[in-house]
Amino acid sequence: MIRTFTSMSAQVCYQVTLLCKAAIAVVTMIRTFTTVSAQVFCQGFLDCKASTTLVTMIWAVTSMHSEMSH
Repeated sequence: MIRTFTSMSAQVCYQVTLLCKAAIAVVTMIRTFTTVSAQVFCQGFLDCKASTTLVTMIWAVTSMHSEMSH
């Protein structure tokens, strides 16, 4: 009976260890994905901001040029 209990405890301990490892792997994956997503989002936002600035500059120069032509 003691041997059976010890064997069961070892199996339970092993299962818990596997679950912990799996949980750590999932958390690490989510953290990595979140970090990457944040960086991609930030980069996309900066690119969008830069292109908006560029379009605004071109529009301003074009507007000034057309006003000077008249």
